[in-house]
Parts: sequence; C-alpha cells; structure tokens
Amino acid sequence: MQKQHLLLAFVIGSILILNVAVSTIPPCAAADVYWTDNFTDGSFYPEWNVTIGGFAAGVGILRSTSSTGFPHEAHIYRASDASYGTWTFDLLYISTCTKGIVGFMHNVKTTSIFDTTMEGYLIELNNTHINLIKSTDTTEIILDSATYAPADGMKDIQIDRLANGTFYVRVEGSLYLTALDNTYTTSNYFSLGSAPHGYGIDNIVVSGTDGVLAQPPIPGFPIAAIVVGVLTAVGITLLRRRRTQS
Repeated sequence: MQKQHLLLAFVIGSILILNVAVSTIPPCAAADVYWTDNFTDGSFYPEWNVTIGGFAAGVGILRSTSSTGFPHEAHIYRASDASYGTWTFDLLYISTCTKGIVGFMHNVKTTSIFDTTMEGYLIELNNTHINLIKSTDTTEIILDSATYAPADGMKDIQIDRLANGTFYVRVEGSLYLTALDNTYTTSNYFSLGSAPHGYGIDNIVVSGTDGVLAQPPIPGFPIAAIVVGVLTAVGITLLRRRRTQS
C-alpha cells in the first residue's frame, strides 16, 4: 500500500511540474514585420516610385491624384520581398474608377495596371467584383472571385499566404477569396494602381515569420494536455497492475 501511495504521489507531482513548465513556454514568436507605412509624414519618397500618373500623401494617405494617357492610369510601386505571411492595409475604394489593383507581391515592374507581365499576385477591384489574380508574363489568371460593389470609402483588407501556398483574402474581417497556388515563391515589389485616378492606400503592414506565416498554438496547450494525458494513463495502468499483483 505504501508503494502505491508513493507511486501515485510521484505521478501527480510529475504531472503538476510538467504542466506548469509547459504552460509557461511562450507562444510562437510574433510575426516579424518586414515594412510598414502610414504616410503620416505626408511623403512617399524615396521608398515609393511613380511609374505613371501622379500621387500625393499630404493628407496622410497615399492617393493617386492624376492619370496619364488612355485608359487614364496611375501606378506606383516600392520594394517588397515578402512572399509568405500577412499583408494588411486600408484601401480607399472609389466607384468611379473602372479598375484598381494592389500588386502585393510581384517580380516585374510595370507602368500599366493592365500589363500581364508582373509575374506575381494582385488584388483587383472593378466596381462589381474583387478578384485574386495571378499575373504571368503573358496573361492574368483569376484564382478566385467574389461579388463586391461597396460604397466609396476606406476598406480594411487582409491577405494571408500560408506555407503551403494557400491564400485567404478578407475585407472588413469577412472572408471573400481563397486559393492555392505555388507558381511564385519570391517577390520584389508591392504596387498600387487605378484607372482612372482616385484609389488610395494607408496603414500598410507587411509581416511574416521567417518568410512563412506560422500558425501559433494556444500557449501551454495542447502540449500540456498531451503530457498530462500520457502520464495519467501510465499512472493508472501501473496502479492497476500493482493492485492486481497484490
């Protein structure tokens, strides 16, 4: 009987110690921020480069202010090498524009939002739909599309790309688009464009964990639960054997 009590005390003590130890392990490190921009300084130089049209950030938001030529485009880009992780930004949606894009990861600079040579991925809004598009050197392929024709104004957009190439696109917290594609795994640029002018962008945060968006577990769980479960099962089994032998 004394041995059973000692064994039971050992099992319970081990469970408590391991549970405390595991539960104090910090969760996965917060996502590393690659770059941010909220344009509060009223400037977009030197990070951003205009390729066509005109832009201004004097009101704390980067916005296209003029268009050039037919079909009256404005386009701007900056360096961005994030290819997995999370892109969040507030997009100024203007219904009078026939097309607006955010090229959140691509490898080829372009002077036109209608150019198919971007080689990467972009979000497109065209007054009736929001599309997740893969741009190759020859064409644009819609990976997913959803009806979207909101009132003018700022829209909170979040794009997640997981390690397996799955995309999730949320607008105002609601999931609109999903797709799986691994054609492009690198990025050089982030861009904004609209035709005609009017679209704007603000509060950009581009982040990831070592280039890949991690899925952090609940701190201390389920690891602690597994440890506790295993030790409890072992302890019960040993106690039953002791009682059977006695």
